Order: sequence, then C-alpha cells, then structure tokens
Amino acid sequence: MVRLSLWDRFFKKKSGPEVMDSGEARILLEDIRVRKRKHVLGKARPLIKEILDSVSRIESIAREIDEASIPDDTAVKLKRIAKTSKPSFVTGVREALNPFLSRKASEFTDLKQLHTDLRNMLDSLARVHVGQGRYLPLIFDAEVKEIKKESKKLLRCSDSLEELVKRSTGVESSSDKALNRFHRMDSCLGEIESMDSLLREKSMVLDSLKEKRKGLREELSNLSTSEEVKELSRMREELRVIDERLDGLESRVYHLLTPLKRPLRKYRKQAFELDKAVLERVDGFIDEPVKQFFSDGGNLSGILGKLEGCVREGKIRLKERERRKTSERIGNLMEADLDSIRREYESLLQEKKALSESISGSRVLVKKEKLNSALESAESEIRLMEGELGTLEEKTKELRREMDDLREEIRADISEINGRETRIKWS
Repeated sequence: MVRLSLWDRFFKKKSGPEVMDSGEARILLEDIRVRKRKHVLGKARPLIKEILDSVSRIESIAREIDEASIPDDTAVKLKRIAKTSKPSFVTGVREALNPFLSRKASEFTDLKQLHTDLRNMLDSLARVHVGQGRYLPLIFDAEVKEIKKESKKLLRCSDSLEELVKRSTGVESSSDKALNRFHRMDSCLGEIESMDSLLREKSMVLDSLKEKRKGLREELSNLSTSEEVKELSRMREELRVIDERLDGLESRVYHLLTPLKRPLRKYRKQAFELDKAVLERVDGFIDEPVKQFFSDGGNLSGILGKLEGCVREGKIRLKERERRKTSERIGNLMEADLDSIRREYESLLQEKKALSESISGSRVLVKKEKLNSALESAESEIRLMEGELGTLEEKTKELRREMDDLREEIRADISEINGRETRIKWS
C-alpha cells in the first residue's frame, strides 16, 4: 500500500489521492473483516464457553443414565418400558450433542452457523424428551430434570447469541460491501472466462459452417455450368414449347366447339331418341368441350351429323340467323381435319410424358436438390450460431459493464474507509 510520508501528512496543504493496487485493497478489506470477526468472536467467547459447559454436563448426565441400573423395586411393566427407552434416549441425546462434542471454543469462527447448530441441537433434545424419554422421569427424575435445566441455559445462550449475530450483521459496513463486491467481481471474471471459452468454441464451429457453405455454393455454381445441367435446361425448354403447343391446340378446339354449346343444349332437350351413352357425350361437349374432344373426339362427327339434321329439319327452335350460323359452323367442323388435331395432341402428350420422366429422373436434379437442401441447412445453422454468439457477446459486455461499476463502487468504499480520496490500480 502506498502510504503518505510524514512530510505529506503534516506539512503539505494539499496531497494527491492515495494509490493502491487491487491486491492491496483486497488485503486491507480482508484484514478489516478478520479484525471485526475476532472482535465479535471475542464478545461471544463467554457464551461459547457456557454452551460447551452445558453440552459437557448434559453428555455426562446421559452417560450416568446409561451406566445406571434400574432399581429392583421398580414395577415390572415400568422396568420393561425403561429397559427399552433408556438406550434410545441416551443415543438420541448423544446424537443431538454431536456437533458440539470434543470441540474447543476457538474452533467456532462462524457465529451464524453456531447459532443454527445450537437451535438444531435444542430441537433434537426436545424431541428426545417427548419421545424416548417421556417415561424416564419415573426412574431417573433428578437426572432428567438436570438435563432440562442445562437445556434452558442453552436456550438463553441461543437467544443471546442470536442478538449478537443480529448486531454484528445488521448493518453492512463499507468494508463488507467492498469485499462482497470483490467476490462478485471474481464471479463475473469466472463467468466471462467461461463465456470467452464458449465464444471461441462457437466461433470455430461458425467458421467451419461458413467454410461448408462456401463449398456448397461452389459445388452449385460448378453444377450450374455442367453439361448435365445444360441438357436439363434444353429438355425444360422443349417441355415449355410442347406445353405452348398443347395450349394452342386446346385453345383452337375451344373456339371451334364453344359456339355450339347453345344449340347442343337445345338438341339435348328435344332429341328424345338419345341413349344414355350419347347423352353423356353431349353433356361432355357442353360442359367441358376441350376435355371431351380429346378424350372421346371420334364420336363428335356422329353427334354433329344428328345436330345438323335437327337444325335443317327445324326440330330445334332457333332464330333464322342463329340457324344459319349453326349450320355453317357444323359444316366447317365436319370439313376440318379434327383427327389430325387429336393425333398431334396425343403425340405431344407422349413427348411431354417422356421429357417429364427424363427431367424428374435426372441425376443432376437430384444432386442439385441435395446441395440446395444442405445449403439451406447450413444457412439455418449459421443464423442460429450467430444468434448464440450475439447473445454471449452481449452478456459478456453486460458483465464487463457490471465490473466497471463494481470497481467504481469499491473505489468509493475504500476512499470512505481511508478517509481520503483513493485510487485503485486494477491488474
């Protein structure tokens, strides 16, 4: 500890703050605590001696009871009870006294623990008296009374000890506060060291995950320029073209058949000779003409022929303009090469099926999906690890801020103890 010289103490008008390192500050506080504890223990020595004397006296009485014989003139029933309860009573008393047996007053340095042990001992003795010892006063009346007398002494000692503990710990002094803050700093340092170690471990894991992510991205990049991917892209483009051609054929059929929906509805209502199978086909051309055409297009010409006859013969009520339009459309349809449309459509469907199977079975697609899945998993792990690292770093910052606050509070406590401004050099 840096101490002021006599010149500084007596002749200088102003002196700078006292400076000590953290180790000296801790030693100072420990020394104050030891002196305070010795002072309190000094006050407690008479109580401790009285407690040990009573304990010794009770142990001696219990030994006397253990070694004494039961008088011959004792009633048979009482003698039997005494023989059973005496050993357990003596054992119970000794077990209750055990924390205080064969100990010196100087060995008791923690008054709070001493008071706790004393209360526990008194509770145990009370249980022994009402349990194993409830019949013994009939034979060992004087001895039991003497034990109870010593127990009352111990109870008074306990009350006095409790009051002394309250006075010594009731108001926390500056030295106690500062020393407790030193202990909290030790805990903070331990936590910071543990977190730093965990941060290093998790940072290594994060670096490994980032390296893994980099490798997966490179694999995906290389895969995207491979011949397999180029072939896959070509097949997908072919598939897109086929879908466009299929859409075109469906659109063409739709525009050819949709205008006949109204005449077909009238035909369905008025043409009673239709059987069930034909009726279902007519409904198909009304409700879903495109689907019906490509699934059962071969029957369209027969239905068109019957519809054309009904229109020509006036069996279907249509206005003249609509009748001419309907006849014209039926004629155009019957002249159109509908079979070639259907054959082209079926051929395109077969090509589409073959291409789709080739695409879905492509090894490069499976490999790409696996790489994407692995990359997504790595990204998720990286986000999780970064979150954990962020939490640890923030907790470490909080602990360091707490340590800064504790250092300032310790400095203020030491200044108060020294009676002058004191600075502490922290190692």
